[in-house]
Amino acid sequence: MGRDSYMQTPILTEGDLLYIAGLFDGEGTGGVYKARSKYFLKNGEERISTGGQTYRIAIGMTDVDPIRFLHLCFGGSFSMRLYPLGKAKHKACHKPMYDWSLSNRKARDFASAILPYVKNLSKVAQLEKVVNAYDLYDHNRVAIRSEHTRRSWITRRSMQ
Repeated sequence: MGRDSYMQTPILTEGDLLYIAGLFDGEGTGGVYKARSKYFLKNGEERISTGGQTYRIAIGMTDVDPIRFLHLCFGGSFSMRLYPLGKAKHKACHKPMYDWSLSNRKARDFASAILPYVKNLSKVAQLEKVVNAYDLYDHNRVAIRSEHTRRSWITRRSMQ
């Protein structure tokens, strides 16, 4: 069971998928990015890991109801910000922005679900890039590494 297992995912009709594709056509973005993470060694030395890829789909707008609908249907991350990206201060005339995003497998599943309904060619290219790159990447390597980490953690825990 995942983190979003408490939510009952509604069954989406073709009309729902058309609506979601329209939202993505107008306000969405997607892509494949290099995964970068910063970590520190025990001696305090800083390292940056650049291995792997991350797949991301995001939609941002000032209307909260479509964002809530997307979050209910697909899970993911849902946040609010009081100023547009790139602006340092919030002005009273700005409406709050609501952002929704998916990453990795959920992003791939979302992209493949709405791909047949998206009309904007640049958005189609973004979705195809997410689906194709996810399907080509070797996810078993990551799974093996995490299983090894889990076993070593259990071994260390039992020695205490």
